[in-house]
Amino acid sequence: GVGAGALAALAAGLATPRGALDRYGHCGFAGGSIALIVSTFRASGAAAAAGFGLSVLYGCLVAALAAAFAGAVLADPGVVTAGGGADRLQAVVDLARRGKLDDGVLCPTCLVPRAPRSKHDPTLDRCVRRFDHYCPFVANAVGARNYKFFCAFLLLVVVTIALHLALVLPRLRPCGPGGAARDAAG
Repeated sequence: GVGAGALAALAAGLATPRGALDRYGHCGFAGGSIALIVSTFRASGAAAAAGFGLSVLYGCLVAALAAAFAGAVLADPGVVTAGGGADRLQAVVDLARRGKLDDGVLCPTCLVPRAPRSKHDPTLDRCVRRFDHYCPFVANAVGARNYKFFCAFLLLVVVTIALHLALVLPRLRPCGPGGAARDAAG
């Protein structure tokens, strides 16, 4: 499932050497937003006012959102590989001998045989199976192997924010001139 896959992707990401994780530095906006909605939920008093059932639902949604986010960030999007340098060279030579060496069969940038519906992602500098797009919010390409995490992340963002707004907006108090006096009077 999505949860087990996200945990496996997170574990693999944590086991990766630090230099390999440098591209994840600019996805803090989405991760910080998840932390912000949790902190405003608690700080606004909505957690206490919502009751046990809605608080548990909210917690489960945030946990699922964090897992889907981790999966979208850390999962391999479906990078096409062709082995080492000798294997790539042999693949190019074989295609040339058969007269089938063109852009449709071999990626001109990374010199790997193209899989069906794959495309070269210039941000990752690799070919990705069923490449959809590069998403800066998850700092990863969206492709064949992480598409389900990305879609789950988008769905859970919408549902979690909707529940968050429904629970937190009624708890907000007016600010500015007269706001404190209205709070004391009311």
